[in-house]
Amino acid sequence: WLFNAHIERIPPLPWPALILPNHTADIDILLIGIAQRKPMYFMAAEQIFQNPLIGQLVHYLFAPIVKRKGASDAKAVRETLRRIRLGESVCVFPEGNTSFDGLSGPITTAIGRLLQASGAGLVTYRIEGGYFTWPRWGHSIRRGGITGRPMRVLSPEQVRDMPIEQLADLIRDDLFVDAYAVQRKAPVAYRGRRLAQGLYNVLYLCPSCQSMRTLTTAGDTFRCNCGLEGTYAQTGMLQNVPFATIREWAHWQRQALLERALNAPDCAVIEDENQVLYQLDTQGHMTQVAQGKLSMSFNQLSLGDFTLATNDLAGLDIYRRNTIMFSTSQGHQYQIGSAHQRSGLPYRDLYRSLLDRKG
Repeated sequence: WLFNAHIERIPPLPWPALILPNHTADIDILLIGIAQRKPMYFMAAEQIFQNPLIGQLVHYLFAPIVKRKGASDAKAVRETLRRIRLGESVCVFPEGNTSFDGLSGPITTAIGRLLQASGAGLVTYRIEGGYFTWPRWGHSIRRGGITGRPMRVLSPEQVRDMPIEQLADLIRDDLFVDAYAVQRKAPVAYRGRRLAQGLYNVLYLCPSCQSMRTLTTAGDTFRCNCGLEGTYAQTGMLQNVPFATIREWAHWQRQALLERALNAPDCAVIEDENQVLYQLDTQGHMTQVAQGKLSMSFNQLSLGDFTLATNDLAGLDIYRRNTIMFSTSQGHQYQIGSAHQRSGLPYRDLYRSLLDRKG
């Protein structure tokens, strides 16, 4: 009732399965819990457990498989395989993150390898409406509508006989959602308070004056110092600005950011003062290693007296809204904290653009 959610059940399964939903909002785990009556295990981000009280509660209630963001994690894979071989089903969100712009995130071929190695069956499950109900960039929940339905159920034998790349492709097809395309096809009003609050977490470059981090919000409106002013409507559409959707604006700013980085490869195109760098050990404990200004160019990421060539980045991602996580080619794991509100998205956008560019 709270989310106006209509959730179809996953049919009873005679074998353990890898249950793969798309990831639209933080409530997805609850929706899958409704869809699958039989108990199952979930893969969860390691950062959840940095709060000792919450970490103990989550461990007690769910006994999750812990995965590090911004890094590959062989330990999480081994634990997933172990639990499936014990006859239990495991739920994994293969995108790893909810979306900032309403478009499903990338899914690597590794999910096909994990599925075949497990010997489990497969269930793909698609959720729609979560992005507008609880946008990753936002600070409030809105009531409109959420639907969920199983897309495909394959037995272990069917999974075993399918090429890994084909498996990965069908998972991508089943889980892909363009929230704005769905909304335009069948518009739903998502009602709430302060609908625009948090837009600065996703929209970091002004299309009018080209300035970084100048967007502010009040209620359902947002504005830039240059005079640009728009409204975030209950349909999730943007009004009175050059872009009709967050997705269109986000696509433009990613391209603009990459162009800036390419034009001056050694010059920082993103900067933030008062940042703290922590190194994580194998148990997830953090040790401060640097503090000061964080900056990123085409060739280098730096924070205080810590520097790293972007070619040595093995992964970079964001936990929740703005906590930046990254790993190095030497296997070191790091987390960046901020003393003030700042978007972590331009760093991830630039990293992903560099990956595509460097091939």
